[in-house]
This record gives sequence, structure tokens and C-alpha cells, in this order.
Amino acid sequence: MSKQIVIIPCFGEAHFTSLQIDNLVNTLKPDYIIYNEGLFPQGPENKGGVDDNFKKEFCFNNTNLAWDTELLQSVIKLSQEKYPNTKIIWNPMSYNINNANICYLQAVSNFSNLGVDIEEGDIIFPLEGDVFFHKNDIDLLNEYLNKLNPDQGLSAPYLDFIENQYYVEGESLDVNKIHKRRIAIKFGSWDYYNEVCVNFMSQKYPQLIVFPRYIFHYAWWRPGKYKDLRFRQLVRSEEYRSNFKKGLELAKENKLDSIIIRPNKSENDLNRIIVKISIDHPKEVMKHSNWIK
Repeated sequence: MSKQIVIIPCFGEAHFTSLQIDNLVNTLKPDYIIYNEGLFPQGPENKGGVDDNFKKEFCFNNTNLAWDTELLQSVIKLSQEKYPNTKIIWNPMSYNINNANICYLQAVSNFSNLGVDIEEGDIIFPLEGDVFFHKNDIDLLNEYLNKLNPDQGLSAPYLDFIENQYYVEGESLDVNKIHKRRIAIKFGSWDYYNEVCVNFMSQKYPQLIVFPRYIFHYAWWRPGKYKDLRFRQLVRSEEYRSNFKKGLELAKENKLDSIIIRPNKSENDLNRIIVKISIDHPKEVMKHSNWIK
């Protein structure tokens, strides 16, 4: 019988993990959930910034693990006890290459090292540590998955939420510009699987079928030190950071229909703003500290 396997590279995202595991079990009902924890040597965008000061601030005891790794491992252990029918694995990663695309590929394909045999017909979900599915979309998702042949997969539009449940990137309003990322691959060959997953940075997946429902991506739900990490990982100018931070503070007030976060963009560019929307969210994320009650 084919398996369903979620595999997630992560670093400094333990504030999400228990909620994400709840969500994955309640929606996808996978046989395996794998968290591969480790620092990409040049960050998630290949732009560097990972110097000794970064490691001292955000790594655990001179390792490639995040400062919150003990919380992450504890959450995974408790979740394994909570969900005995799902095998939940934590695994430390050490990358020896600077390319973030290759790091991501390594972190979503190391099944044999973890004792997981991949067979033709298995559904693999190569995800990230801050994405959630809505239960109302799962029946349709399963229909799409059941129609896949080996060496086929799905991408889906990601709603990028900013600071709380109300604000998303302005480009989310344009169906032609909203980011579509891989969500599932029906395994047939490693060549096809690798071809899909190596597009981590470009997020372009012409070989995948588009699933017509949103994936909930809480990209900027980052409390405290997690927000500091996010800004340090995404190397930008100080002016950019300052404008973005001001936008996040305004989003907390939840008063404006749109907020300028990138004033250097033209007024017609939806990437200039975040916008307020009303949408039903996955129930699990309502327990997060960034959720406005």
C-alpha cells in the first residue's frame, strides 16, 4: 500500500511545530512526518549573512541547529505520543554546500538515511515549517491526489500572511502573480522528484498540476526572536527592514485596509502593500500567539 509522507526542512520554527503537526494529522493524515533541522550555510536565499555573530545568536551550542532545538525536539516527542499511528521524526542536518536549492533538495530526499523506503506511488509532501492546510479543502485535494500518475505532482497558490490572520501580501490579489509552490509529488523516479524540488528559490513548477485552493503560509508570524531571525535570514537594506517593521506594527493595530511595506515600489505594484482580507483559517493556527482574538 502506498504511503503518505510529509518532509520539512526547518530552522528556528518551533513556535509553529506542535500546531503544524496537529494540522497535518487532522488534514493529510500522513504515515510519516519528518522534520530535518539544520542551518542552510548561505541562508534560504543564498545571500549569505550567516557569519559567526549570526551563529552565536541563533544556533545552539556551536551546532547547525537552532537555539530552540530543545523545544522542537520536545514538541516532536510529545506529538509522537499524541499520534501513535503517525511516525514523527526529528533529524539533525549538516549541509556541505552553499546553494539553498541543493540544501532544500537534500533535506527533502534523505529518506533512506531515516529508514523510510520510498516506493512508486507514494505521495510525498515536501513542505516548509510554516504552512497549513484547511480541512474544507481536503476532500478535493484527495481527489486530485488520486488522479495523479507516478511522476506527477501538485502545486498550489500560497497565501502569505503577515503578522496576523488579516493581512496578506498585495500580490495575493492577482491570480497571475500569487506564488504557487509544490505541495505534493506522486513518486515515480528520483529524476522527476529532484527536478521539482530543486526549484526551491525560483518557485516555478511548470511540470506540476495546479490545485485550485489556497495553502495557508504564515510567513511573517514571527514572535520575538523568531522575527529577528527572519530579518537576519532575508538579507535586505536597513531602509527596507525599517519600512517593513513599521508595516508589521501597523498590521498589529488591524485598522487599515492596506499598508505600505515597500515604499520604493511603484504605486501600481501590488508588491508595495499588504492588504486586509477576511478568510476562514485552519483551526489549529488559532492557538498561535500572533492570532488576534
